[in-house]
Amino acid sequence: PKKEPASPMITFDNVSVGYGDKVILRHITNRIDPDDRIALIGVNGNGKSTFAKLLSGDLKPMGGEMRKGRGLEIAYFAQHQLDKLKPEQTPFEHIIDLMPTDSEAKRRSRVAQMGLTTSRMDTKVKNLSGGERARLMLGLITFGGPGMLILDEPTNHLDIDSREALVAALNDYQGAVLIISHDRHLIDATVDKLWIAQNGTIEEFDADLDAYQRALTSNSSGKGKGKKGAGAAVVDD
Repeated sequence: PKKEPASPMITFDNVSVGYGDKVILRHITNRIDPDDRIALIGVNGNGKSTFAKLLSGDLKPMGGEMRKGRGLEIAYFAQHQLDKLKPEQTPFEHIIDLMPTDSEAKRRSRVAQMGLTTSRMDTKVKNLSGGERARLMLGLITFGGPGMLILDEPTNHLDIDSREALVAALNDYQGAVLIISHDRHLIDATVDKLWIAQNGTIEEFDADLDAYQRALTSNSSGKGKGKKGAGAAVVDD
């Protein structure tokens, strides 16, 4: 196992970020600790995915200072990554490249840790359930033991079985987690902190999801349909 990163894992000091010279988010001052479980909420278009890209290193800060613990690895799980699985290969075959010198027994035990039974690890990916595919993908991206996992709308196309598999896998996972999601059940089952993207920044949200719902509803009632759709999206359990 890798050495535990020293706390805090990531600190933000008045960070701004965006694309080209267009600032999307500014004044981010916060920290992420090794055991944090955070849900990032907020209406679509408010910079949630921009923040995820900042965390994962796809975007660099335009201002302020962002410090990451030495040797911190961050894994990024987005729905489209399920397409990277090879449909004609089995889960066991997927792991061979990651464990080139290990014995077959070691490899099999590693696939079993991902939650796939002996018969399923020799089943082609195209014949696995959505839940089994989600477990395999999560197992592959966290293979090296990253200190943090970012999930961007991970349950959008998952059935109930797959969502439960994801919740179980997340709750077993040892590092910090940041989830961008409208999935109420996923948030309730896995996180203990809410951050919100609004007013051009990311900050902690002190109230609970019910208060957030109510705020969205009251905002949208006076502003026509555009906002209401976004508010309603948060409840889709």
